[in-house]
Amino acid sequence: MATDASHRFENCLSSAHLFRALPAEFLSALAGLADDVSVAAGEVCVAEGDVSDCFFVIASGQVRLTPRGTEGRKNAALEFGAGACFGEVGFLTGDRRSATVRAVADCVLLRISREAFGQLARQFPRETELVCDRIVARSREVHLSSALRRSELFGSVDGEILRALEAELELVNLGSGEILFRRGDPGDAMYLVIAGRLRIALDTPDAARAPERVLAELASGDTLGEMAVLSGEPRSATVYAFRDTQLACLSREGFQRLLQKYPAVVALFFTRKMVRLMQEQISGAAPRSAGLRTMAVIPAHPGAPVPEFCAKFARALAPLDSTMHVTSDSVDAALGRVGAAQAEGEAAQQRVTEWLNQLEEQFRYVLYEADAHQSQWTERCLRQADHVLVVADADADPALGEIERTLMSADQARRQKISLVLTYRRPGNPSGTGRWLAAREGYRHHHVRLVAPDDFARIARFFTGRAFGLVLGGGFARGIAHIGVLRALEEANIPIDLIGGTSMGSMVAGLWSLGMQRSEMIDRLRRGGIAAFRDFTFPLVSFTRGLKMWQMVSEVGGDMQIEDLWTPYFCVSAILNRAEVKVHTRGSLTKSVLASSRAPGVFPPIVWDDDLLVDGGIINNVPVDVMQEYSNHGTIIAVDVSPSPESAKTEDYGMAFSGSRMLLRKLNPFSSGTYPPSIITVLMKTIDFSSESYRRQVADGADLYLRPTLTGFRFDDFRRAEQMAEAAYQYARQAIAEWNRQPQKKTA
Repeated sequence: MATDASHRFENCLSSAHLFRALPAEFLSALAGLADDVSVAAGEVCVAEGDVSDCFFVIASGQVRLTPRGTEGRKNAALEFGAGACFGEVGFLTGDRRSATVRAVADCVLLRISREAFGQLARQFPRETELVCDRIVARSREVHLSSALRRSELFGSVDGEILRALEAELELVNLGSGEILFRRGDPGDAMYLVIAGRLRIALDTPDAARAPERVLAELASGDTLGEMAVLSGEPRSATVYAFRDTQLACLSREGFQRLLQKYPAVVALFFTRKMVRLMQEQISGAAPRSAGLRTMAVIPAHPGAPVPEFCAKFARALAPLDSTMHVTSDSVDAALGRVGAAQAEGEAAQQRVTEWLNQLEEQFRYVLYEADAHQSQWTERCLRQADHVLVVADADADPALGEIERTLMSADQARRQKISLVLTYRRPGNPSGTGRWLAAREGYRHHHVRLVAPDDFARIARFFTGRAFGLVLGGGFARGIAHIGVLRALEEANIPIDLIGGTSMGSMVAGLWSLGMQRSEMIDRLRRGGIAAFRDFTFPLVSFTRGLKMWQMVSEVGGDMQIEDLWTPYFCVSAILNRAEVKVHTRGSLTKSVLASSRAPGVFPPIVWDDDLLVDGGIINNVPVDVMQEYSNHGTIIAVDVSPSPESAKTEDYGMAFSGSRMLLRKLNPFSSGTYPPSIITVLMKTIDFSSESYRRQVADGADLYLRPTLTGFRFDDFRRAEQMAEAAYQYARQAIAEWNRQPQKKTA
């Protein structure tokens, strides 16, 4: 580099914020290592997605920076002139570029490569450390600016107002579990989430037994507390961080200053926010969730296969969206210092935090792999996580491990989303899952074979809200039609990640979960159904003993526990003596299926913990609403095989009915063929009637609601099992094909 150019570049560096007030010899060495790059007006300096192997100082000219996700938004772009830097945050983190920078006018840039900066660090360690600290501080400003521009409330306002707003904002940091404010506190400020996650909740009267009521979850770019700065009313809910979170606070006084300066604009966008909130309340929308972004994976015991699990899980997540797998070693490598991930000092921890925040802006999913022991990095993983996965070897001791005990003892444990992942290398089915869950109240669990990519794909879909949940409704013999739908789904390559049902739907779902082939399912249900409806007894409690049905179900289900099934399963029964729904997700599969399918009056109720359990179809015949929660709000396919309401001629037998006279008529070969409905038919119709109104309410909750045409098939038509399955297959095959062509279609 020529001497005069070198002096010019040294002067340029000395005016840049990153290098201000640093020694002349440092600036001279840096100028000597930098490359000068000329960029014509209109050309791209760096593009989003490029490798961040350098950063730039603008020696002359002007550039425009467009952050990722803000294309087309008014005033989203930022402009910088001589002395400004760009690309330094990505350079420090090692991430790919998160923005596109284009020259507005002809520019001369100083390019500082990673190799050059590393050489400088060896010669000037103190000065380069100071530059890194300034980059960290700069990244906070970038995060704030980016969050403002992503915000629904502020993203479209004029650039001048944004700059005025930034001047009024104060940064606030919350640790995981820390409360921002409680219900009833003074409403003296509003907040913008820069990074992390907040939860808005109402405490229940008995918080130790009943979970809080979650109203919403907020992530980067979301705002809260707008009503407070407008009205000054007390807070209406409690807000806390359920992972480390950074906020920008706008005080009521700051808002008043903005309102005085820009009254029309500020009032307008706050009014729009209020209208949206009122619309959500009027519509009764479900609690708003920011969606999962980060997961921490911790070992349940020494030697748990956490590294192998994380590597394979990250590969399963990658096809769904951009994914980063982070370990303590990768943090050290990225920040260029051994032990950086275990840093305890505030400044060092802040640098790690900013690097992780940058990762979370760049990648849709970040998978944090904890150390094998309790450490600073392990604690950070837990604080950064939206969801914690506890990984175990299924054949190990189920006692709580060191890290898990610490997690469970923390105050935020009841608010943390935690799942248990039991892994397998051995052949055979899971067993003994109940021992693992006994000490882990509230955990969801998943079974994963370490050599089965399909298992990793299933849990990847589940945790990201993309799981396919199949709901099978009741319908007695008509329930055999579900088997035809299973065939159509398999041919369409639609995976079944979770399955549940009611009555005969619970039975078919259970047989599928046990791995039974479709032909065997049809054969067993046909033979078992015929026998069950001939199993008569003296009708004191029911018309049948229920023995034949129990034998049919127990032959297959045996001692299997629901929690030991590879695919998550549930079934629904009705608690007759308490008029409540019971959702079975644990315990005996045989007993649960029997409880779900015991039509009152036809079969005797099942006694379970002193309660009388009967067919869940009397309350919820197609439990779409249960699957919505159970599937983590994934895609729900529901199958309804109950008959559509119909009008039919029925003999008018007057105000009283004689059973003996009806028997004589049936024995008379010359009597009319039209008879009043039998008592079993009345009971079956009663169940259909009881759940029809509820079915109409929940049907809209399914992404695909299938109701095969089964005209002519009766509730006891078990002999025509193959025909029903075939009719449902033909219907479902066409309906699924149409649904795939129109992915927004909710029913078929």
